[in-house]
Amino acid sequence: TYTIQATDGVGCSITSVLTVSNPASPNITSINPVNVLCYGNNNGSIQTIASGGTGALTYTLSPIATSNSTGNFINLFANNYTVSVTDASGCSATSNIVLTQPPLLAWDSVNHRDISCYGGSNGLVASSASGGNGTITYQLLPSGATNFSGAFFGLAMGNYTINATDQNGCMVTATFYINQGPPINWNTAST
Repeated sequence: TYTIQATDGVGCSITSVLTVSNPASPNITSINPVNVLCYGNNNGSIQTIASGGTGALTYTLSPIATSNSTGNFINLFANNYTVSVTDASGCSATSNIVLTQPPLLAWDSVNHRDISCYGGSNGLVASSASGGNGTITYQLLPSGATNFSGAFFGLAMGNYTINATDQNGCMVTATFYINQGPPINWNTAST
């Protein structure tokens, strides 16, 4: 509160009391980060809610330097981010957010064995993947068989695809061919 007094040359004066208010600066009340599901993807997001301040609020996300009036930011990679909320008077509030991602889902090995005898079906594949998030499920195509070991037996000659998928739906794929040896033929000789 301020008092202002004006006095003229003969000593007459008037006085007025002036109150200068200090509006509240913006305040970030809620941040909801959603981490990246698969390594290297850009499906992370940040939802920010702020209150207070003067006039409309503008949300800015760094280091990508994008702004909006909603506080919602999508299609984000794993990274360290800063959200700034600025009101119409230029007052602001900031908060730091870290979006993470799971380790890279990758094959450790995919080893297959061909059929031992022509016309047989004792081919096999033994595969192993690591990384990703949670338990890895293996699927063999075209049969559609699934397991958690990555080993499939009793395979006939042909082309195969094996998928390894983690709990977030991240997937790696490998292809292989099961071969067989030539048939054994009788050689007959006439006497």
